Amino acid sequence: MVFNTWKKVVPSEKGEAFHVGQKVSVVANSQAAVGTIDALLVNTAVVLMEAEQEKQVVKYENLVIL
Repeated sequence: MVFNTWKKVVPSEKGEAFHVGQKVSVVANSQAAVGTIDALLVNTAVVLMEAEQEKQVVKYENLVIL
């Protein structure tokens, strides 16, 4: 048995439409912002926001491809 190994992160079906480096619009709370996908997780993506220059974790359902 092997301990201390990480399972490979595989995006869900909702995440298959996105890829790392893709420009997206984040729509939440009736506001929109633009960013670039930095990493894909199972149900979310890490997005580098252009305006704030900081990373945010966003659900796939709140992302729109530009």
